[in-house]
Amino acid sequence: MTIIFDLDGTLLNTIDDLGYACNHALGENGFPTHPIEAYPRMVGNGINNLIRRALPEVEQTEENVLRVRECFIPYYNAHNCDFTRPYEGIPEVLQTLKAQGHLLAVASNKYQAATEKIVEHFFPGIFDVVLGEREGIPRKPDPQIVYDIMAQLHNEPLNDQMVNGQMVLYLGDSLVDRDTAANAGVPFIACSWGFVSRQALTEAGVTRIIDRPEDIVWSISERQEKVLRYLEQHNIPFSVYNHQEGKTIEEAKRWWHDDGSVHCKNIFMRNHKGDQHYLICFPCDDDLAIHDIEHWLKDILVSQGKKAPGKLSFASPERMMRYLGLEPGSVSPFGLINDTDHHVILFLDCRLKDAASLSFHPNDCRGTVVISQEAFQQYLASVGNTVEYIQTIH
Repeated sequence: MTIIFDLDGTLLNTIDDLGYACNHALGENGFPTHPIEAYPRMVGNGINNLIRRALPEVEQTEENVLRVRECFIPYYNAHNCDFTRPYEGIPEVLQTLKAQGHLLAVASNKYQAATEKIVEHFFPGIFDVVLGEREGIPRKPDPQIVYDIMAQLHNEPLNDQMVNGQMVLYLGDSLVDRDTAANAGVPFIACSWGFVSRQALTEAGVTRIIDRPEDIVWSISERQEKVLRYLEQHNIPFSVYNHQEGKTIEEAKRWWHDDGSVHCKNIFMRNHKGDQHYLICFPCDDDLAIHDIEHWLKDILVSQGKKAPGKLSFASPERMMRYLGLEPGSVSPFGLINDTDHHVILFLDCRLKDAASLSFHPNDCRGTVVISQEAFQQYLASVGNTVEYIQTIH
């Protein structure tokens, strides 16, 4: 995957050095200064906009901005690593992502020279492309910086959130970053530890928010992004959160949110001949024996004039990958987006139809998608597989 990071407020807490540099430049030009804690509300959209917001309202002329900038740049160049530090856990997360083979890039509204210097100082050898504000290139939220990153990394344009066969993902802390990702047509994940609060992000309609740098690792999944992209393209509402790996129900329960949704257990089975496969979903706390499943499937199929499945067995990981594009531990109805031939028959416990909302892995056991009953029915209609409801308890 290609992962694009914002810099200030996402990877690094740069606010002190920005604030001290701005206060220095304001003071040199006879303007009042500000407490450092006031600067998070002023940053974003580049240095010129920071200076403009820091100036008294009646003094926010282009001439004053440029005059203060002349003092700001040399001071910040000399002091931009005095107090700036990576957010706790960020260096380890970047090392992990790099080791996993992801391509990493920085897209910043900080001017190019400072962006390059700071990234190399704190993250030497980590990023494949580092771009900041450049003369003649529009700043974020214009998507040009994303396109330029793609050109340098892949020499190919973006196509439906993909480039050169890889998914592209954008992480940032601000609404500028959200809009940049939206304008570029790539998925966006917001981080709440930066300069914009979780509350402000939520109130602005941001739905994918993570609260700790280590959560980035759980959020990076091409299989998950494929599911979320499918839901978005079909206008199917959902919410999603990420967590540590939970391949079994007991493991996953440690990370599930208490959101009122019915969490589901999903098993993938084959008939004796291996020419038919069944995905069976039921409430997570139930335990079903194979002979009971055989009995239920036989009853419903025979009642419809169809052939009984015969002896059932769990499908192999190879069959799971072939028909659902999934690995063990991540089975869910979202695997049906990969079953374009509609080979798999989906059997749902009758009780699931009564649930207001349901929870499933998004084809990756490091995440959970919560979807309303209405939206789930919309999803089932969109994939087009045969769906049957069965009564698994009597």
